[in-house]
Amino acid sequence: MRAWFGIWLTLVGVAFLGCVGPTPAAEAAQLRRAIDNLAQVRSYSLTMAGTIRYTMEGREWVWPFSGEGWAAEERFYSFLSGIADTFKEVYITGERVRCRDARGEVAPPECGPAFGGIGVGAAPYTALAYLKNFEEASLRVAASAEGQLRLGFRPNLAQVAALDASHGRAMQQVTAVAGEVALDRERGLPVQVTVWVDFRAGDVAPQRATLTLEFYGFGEPVERGEPFS
Repeated sequence: MRAWFGIWLTLVGVAFLGCVGPTPAAEAAQLRRAIDNLAQVRSYSLTMAGTIRYTMEGREWVWPFSGEGWAAEERFYSFLSGIADTFKEVYITGERVRCRDARGEVAPPECGPAFGGIGVGAAPYTALAYLKNFEEASLRVAASAEGQLRLGFRPNLAQVAALDASHGRAMQQVTAVAGEVALDRERGLPVQVTVWVDFRAGDVAPQRATLTLEFYGFGEPVERGEPFS
């Protein structure tokens, strides 16, 4: 019985790999165009949701987070909140970065573009950096349907680390990252990206953060007032 079960698992695995398979160059080019198109859009908004998962004293803990954000030309803003009064807020304008959490405004070097996440290496701005620095050899077609294409990817962590000192420090604690992006074929833009980030922080056991960004309002004015005012 075990032998037949093993053969069945092998056949299922072969069938699954055959369905996923390497991504054709056309899909990789489509992803690069979508990333370029996103950079040319004057503004867009984000809704965000995620979890951080870790094990302590033999028990698994899962903490949910949610929030929103937006990008307009050289400005980027995100706000994530969790249980109780926990939250992470970051506002990037060019090379200037401001950060805030339950302690109040956070100063450098802790404050940086990689700040604002539900775990190390899982900030919204960093999730976009993972997408922009995807490794073409890692691409896989996760799903393909009329109007939408979903691609699995892995980022080049060395390139992400080289973006700035903040990401350099974060990537030292990140052990692995995987992602999936949904592309709108008609508009040629990403409409969703999810990243799974494994990291270590202090003496806590390895942790995993999951973060999903949903894009909307492409080209529409961002009228939410000036953050940190």
